[in-house]
Amino acid sequence: LGNNSPSIAEMRDHNLIYAWTTGRCLDSGCSRYGYEIEYTILDPYGEAAREASKLTDYSAATLDTYDYDPVMAVAPDGRIGVLWRQHRYNQSNDKFNENIYFAVLGSGGAILVAPTNLTNNGVWGSYSDIGVPGFYNPRISAAGDNPFFIAAWSRSEYGPPSGNCTSYCAIEDIWYTVRDSNGVMVQGVSKLTNDSPGYEDGYRYPALATLAGDKTLLAWTRSGVHGDIYYVILNSWGSVVRGSQPLSTDSSADWGADAVALDDGRIVVAWNGTVPQNQGERGWTASFFNNENLSGTPVLVRTDPTINFNWFDDPPGPGVNPDHFSVRWQSTMTLAAGKYEITMGSDDGSRLWIDGQLVYDRWNDCCQYWNKSVDLSAGPHIFKMEMREIDGWSWAYLVWRRTPNQVIRYAVMDSNYNLIVGPTALDNPAARTGDGYVSVTKDQANRAILTWMDYDYSSRQNLYYALLRSNGTVQTQPMIFRSSQASQPYLVSSFEGSGSTSYSWTPPAGVDNRLTLEQSAYSGAVHGDAVIDIHYSGRGGQKATGVVLTATLDPRLAYRSDTTGVTPTVNGNMVTWNLPDVRLFDQHEFILQLQVTSGALGDQIPVHLALTSTQPDLNPDDNVASVAVRVDRPLYLPLALRQ
Repeated sequence: LGNNSPSIAEMRDHNLIYAWTTGRCLDSGCSRYGYEIEYTILDPYGEAAREASKLTDYSAATLDTYDYDPVMAVAPDGRIGVLWRQHRYNQSNDKFNENIYFAVLGSGGAILVAPTNLTNNGVWGSYSDIGVPGFYNPRISAAGDNPFFIAAWSRSEYGPPSGNCTSYCAIEDIWYTVRDSNGVMVQGVSKLTNDSPGYEDGYRYPALATLAGDKTLLAWTRSGVHGDIYYVILNSWGSVVRGSQPLSTDSSADWGADAVALDDGRIVVAWNGTVPQNQGERGWTASFFNNENLSGTPVLVRTDPTINFNWFDDPPGPGVNPDHFSVRWQSTMTLAAGKYEITMGSDDGSRLWIDGQLVYDRWNDCCQYWNKSVDLSAGPHIFKMEMREIDGWSWAYLVWRRTPNQVIRYAVMDSNYNLIVGPTALDNPAARTGDGYVSVTKDQANRAILTWMDYDYSSRQNLYYALLRSNGTVQTQPMIFRSSQASQPYLVSSFEGSGSTSYSWTPPAGVDNRLTLEQSAYSGAVHGDAVIDIHYSGRGGQKATGVVLTATLDPRLAYRSDTTGVTPTVNGNMVTWNLPDVRLFDQHEFILQLQVTSGALGDQIPVHLALTSTQPDLNPDDNVASVAVRVDRPLYLPLALRQ
């Protein structure tokens, strides 16, 4: 449906609105370029209810103008709020300007509130300039009962030197505003977070979810040294009614959350993160020896929770020498199947076995880290690490992490906004380069639907899906639901959490097949052929069996062939196909080729089509169609042959 940044939302009438950006040259010489937002409305069957239209049109723009990342929400009154970021670029001085824009569409798709600049930023500059803001990650949600939209985004810029930061002092914060469905301001543009200049912290990737009781969850990523997910609760007017709370605190480099409220009041939040290191670690039996070769009786035996020590020139424990000692750690870990990156380091030498197989032998080396990839099966594995210290400072280190390390993580909160499940990582071995950019919605059975894409920009081959119950258990493990066979695949969903939506429409009970034709008339010359495009589809909740298509031909027409894959019965002027069963959402198309045996120029020769099934059809009027074959002059094209 477009080139970039697809977004989807279910409307109040169960139609679906799609938006995307399309790039094009803005002048004949392509000296100016732009991305414009387009949108369309589809009915519940996926067929166009409104033709594609432009929300933004930069034909008259004098500068390169790019709209990115459109996101949408549907208010209780049926109106649709659209939010996006705009980037303008001046080629003559290599400067840019960015802002966040907002528009409102009616339930039929008409533009009710024209694109409106929410941030009113007039500053131009380059990315390295102080005080030149960039705007990212637009998100929007609708209030539960009021016709309000809550919009959020992240703003990033460099500030002047401050405190310990002497240059390139980054400031990243979450901003938000509330507008009603007429575009009128309810809550002005407000800063939610308060970043300090530097890289210790930063606030980005907002996420919004409409909650019961006219509340909204606003989550974000606290980056820098933390990499965790935080959230607040807002009311419909934009006031904070519950202050900042963490959802993840394990510094797993979490980012890019999306969220949904289920019908039982629980809230599912999903995000992108890294696989925690040392999964399965259960403590180590550590045996220390007052010699360098692990001989004799250990002078100290203890349990170490992990192997990450820096003893400097002190002894590692009571009764152990500060120099000329050795230690053996042993433990059994239960791991998931996969490839693991194992990092070992020590001063002085060390070695590592897994299940009796020597992985590292650095007994005669010193003072560095070593990395190796190892394939491990699911289940328990016996780890043994040995280390020796000659003299001077001593330290030991061992970590492992399954690769690829980008995963989808999630948590569940109760209706009082308390964390009750997680954070938990989904296991998706099919994602060879890692998982990224998750979107979350819900189904009618009180379950959360998670969809996402491959993490690696250079190889996005698959789209993935998982289904979670409201208690946090996984009903459907991660699976591929769409795959690209291209040599250089680039299959993407939304980068802003808008890649999926609810689908609450209920199909009609019974059989409802539909027969349609591409055109009302097709051309054919006498003794030539006419080619007719025929479509039929399933629109009812019940499977149609005994499906029969009949074509009644005028005597001036004769059956030649078709592409159904079914051999028809031809009896005089009647052609009959016994077709496969038709189910809900089935779409079939084939070509019927007829010969014009006689006729005068301009004749309209009729063909009548009828689609039937064993079961009665809910709408029999759309099971019949007629088309005309128009007798035209034959067209002769010159053909040059060279021997």
